[in-house]
Amino acid sequence: MPGPYPILLSRGYPLYRRYPVSILAMVVLLGIIIVEWLVLVLLNREVINHVQWPIAASFGLFKLLWPQNPGEALRILLSQPLLAVGHTEGTFSTLTWAIYYHPATLAQHIVAALLTALNLQFHGRWPWRQGLLLAGVWCAVFPAIYLIVASHCAVPTWALEVLLRELESPFGAGIDLQRYLPENITVFLTTTRAVLTAAGLLMLAYPKLSSVIRRYRR
Repeated sequence: MPGPYPILLSRGYPLYRRYPVSILAMVVLLGIIIVEWLVLVLLNREVINHVQWPIAASFGLFKLLWPQNPGEALRILLSQPLLAVGHTEGTFSTLTWAIYYHPATLAQHIVAALLTALNLQFHGRWPWRQGLLLAGVWCAVFPAIYLIVASHCAVPTWALEVLLRELESPFGAGIDLQRYLPENITVFLTTTRAVLTAAGLLMLAYPKLSSVIRRYRR
């Protein structure tokens, strides 16, 4: 007797459409994170040898502050990275590069993975939509990447700022960006990150939204 979803077992049916959206979203999320790590390893030519859970160090302060000021305790806890992955060198384990996953940035990764999984599950047969999803994932995730690269910055910052510094560096592209960027670089970076994130989420949501719109037009 055939099962309730015989089409899922048919030949030629995409493998990624045979599983629930939740499972597919977890696979996509893991894939995004692994790609981020591989890109950083290749660009810095240094393997990962440092994994840390910075938020764990804040639990003691969180317990101390929670009875007197729950809001401040929660703010401090959420401001700490959940996970830090990178490379250290020397006797003092100096970080040469690291990527940090804060609750907010990780949530942005999860939303991008979930939207990607939804579209792969229901709209995976159109190659142009898959290209749109790839572009959407990049735009939605890149602004949320928070990292430190010792050759470009002494403290953690956003990937967009590191990219601009690489373009300005004489060892990189050597482009004089001061001629093209506005004086208030902080506002420019914040606005650019917001625009990229909105564009990425829109591209990820577009296939699903377009199908819903067509359904209501009928």
